[in-house]
Amino acid sequence: MKYAIVYSSKTGNTRFLAESLSSHLKERDCILCETRQANKVDADLYFVGFWTCRGECDKDTKHFLEMLKSKDVFLFGTSGFGESAAYYKKILKRTQKYLNASIKLVGSFMCQGKMPIQIRKKYEKKLNSIFYRMYAKRMVKNYDNALGHPNQQDLKQFFSEIENTLPGLDSCGQVTESKDSK
Repeated sequence: MKYAIVYSSKTGNTRFLAESLSSHLKERDCILCETRQANKVDADLYFVGFWTCRGECDKDTKHFLEMLKSKDVFLFGTSGFGESAAYYKKILKRTQKYLNASIKLVGSFMCQGKMPIQIRKKYEKKLNSIFYRMYAKRMVKNYDNALGHPNQQDLKQFFSEIENTLPGLDSCGQVTESKDSK
């Protein structure tokens, strides 16, 4: 089975996940590339990574997903905001709408990612406003929490989700027969 890790990353968070996955799978029979360079990539299984823009995948990932036909896809992404499984689930659901009906979604994963300092500064300015103070405090706290992500725990969960979803995919990237099929 041929597989590809295709990703889009604005701040490096999704690239970190993609490169870590590539290393975890030992890059055997695997292509690693950004979405803008992936139009000629052919694989049976695509791990497609994205950064979150306004509650869904970024524009480059959207175009790539719309182009895919009759493939297996595992979606993964990062989001600066959220910290909740429910929010991540909404992002993944919105992103899935770009998948052609012939695509088989085999799994997904999301985690928090650090954001540029400009985001924190934007919310710090609102701390002095009586109307936005509580909201701004929450956003500054979220920003500070995001600084440590993605981290080793996120990677462990990412790899675990892949292994749970695709139990026949070993750490060398080869699909193996399960014990049940023998």
